[in-house]
Amino acid sequence: MNLAARIGVVAFGEDCVRLAIVKTGGKLPVLCEEHTEPIVPTDSGDRSSSLVSAIKQILSKVKPKPNSYVLCADARFCVVRPLMVPFKGKSKVAAAVRFELEPYLAFPIEELVTDHCIIREVDGQTEVLAVGIRKGLLEESLRALLEAGIDPDGISLDVAGLTALWQCGRQNVKGLNAVLHVLDSGAFLVVVQEKTLCFFRHLPLSPETLQNDPRTGAREVMNTLRSFLASRKTDETFGSLTVTGFEFEESSREIFESHVALPVTYADLMQSVRLQVPKRKREEAEENQEVSAEHRNTWASLVGVALGACGAFPSFNFRQGDLAQKQAWRHVLLQGIFTSVLAAVLLVSYGFFCYIDYRRNQAEIERIGAEIWDLFSKTFPTAETAKKRPSQDIGGVLTFKFMDEEFKKSAGVGRGFSPELLTRPTLLDILAEITGTLSPEKVLLTDLVVRSSNTRSQPVTLIGELKDPGAITQEFEKLKQSKLLKVTGEPTVSSKPDKTTFTIVASTQ
Repeated sequence: MNLAARIGVVAFGEDCVRLAIVKTGGKLPVLCEEHTEPIVPTDSGDRSSSLVSAIKQILSKVKPKPNSYVLCADARFCVVRPLMVPFKGKSKVAAAVRFELEPYLAFPIEELVTDHCIIREVDGQTEVLAVGIRKGLLEESLRALLEAGIDPDGISLDVAGLTALWQCGRQNVKGLNAVLHVLDSGAFLVVVQEKTLCFFRHLPLSPETLQNDPRTGAREVMNTLRSFLASRKTDETFGSLTVTGFEFEESSREIFESHVALPVTYADLMQSVRLQVPKRKREEAEENQEVSAEHRNTWASLVGVALGACGAFPSFNFRQGDLAQKQAWRHVLLQGIFTSVLAAVLLVSYGFFCYIDYRRNQAEIERIGAEIWDLFSKTFPTAETAKKRPSQDIGGVLTFKFMDEEFKKSAGVGRGFSPELLTRPTLLDILAEITGTLSPEKVLLTDLVVRSSNTRSQPVTLIGELKDPGAITQEFEKLKQSKLLKVTGEPTVSSKPDKTTFTIVASTQ
């Protein structure tokens, strides 16, 4: 936890809106306020107006206002993919993630807003966990917040918040750790190594499913963990499994633990949170027996998202691209520099009597300038202006100018990527070309393999069955006339008693 702040975290459920006010910066986060407002349908059936009305109702109850707001999104709707990027360097890896993720999607990458976390570097390559979520799923919530008067500084995930809060209660997290976060809507199985989020997956294991069918729950967990270890191709093992947000009944717990080949521990994440919720409200909740259900990782995820917004790991921010605040970073940076310099000038005018405050302010200006220079030198290490910081760079003003110039240059050249990558055909283009060329009456396409490539040309393998064994020559000649595909070699034909199969190797052009 790096920053002390009062953060408001908003989460949208199917029938309600939740807001948690969290104070960070201490040893443990403090849950200052928690508010839940039902989403009341309107006569017109417009959900957007219902969301705005619910948000405004909650905001009227919040005093004092938080320093910042963050939106907590549901990780059930995420695309999650471990990727191996063929080079190192944070800026290069960040620019390449979307290109590496695109071949695994069944829809255009433009519909997705992405973020990632770096897992490890291996043999000059970087393994990352790429996470994406469709813009359309976030735009309705973001639009409602803006209309209600809230401009969130970031968009994170509930699973990241739960994992950040789990790490907050543990000083030394070593080796591979498996954590099962249970919510009312299902469960997330998370793998953490040290303080790095290596993997997470949503499992259809509600509290009722785990209680009534613990064998199925144990099988889902173990199959997922075995699959993860197989993909790592190492001798690493898990020391234990931690279950959060859920307590088994005695008989179900014994069955679950007997079918999980790991020691099982249980954790209440809210034990790592100091509660400052009004006593009267909590006593009413206890009388209605709502506390356990309401705090079954529901509020814990919001508290953890607040920690992530203040520097805890893991954290994501999907307020990027079209969803980003317009020129937000530039406005904040310029405002901070202008305020610091103006304060320095005013303090100098006071003379000797304000000398101590003046020296303190000078130190603050130098600190800001040093941070801006550090950011610039790490982001653009090869820039000519990044070799040495100018002596007249007061408060990082010149550095900011250099950064802006280098940013415009890098944007113009695509951050070192070949423009050909942006013009290569998509999977849908390739499918359309093949189906439009081959005759369905004579050829049945059973498999299409498109391998990723760092150039415009991509290897393509066609596998199928011949309804008419004598038609392979004619169909192959038609495919050779394609303007999209370049066929190499001759087709491989294999005849069996019941069918005749073929394989054709080609590449895009």
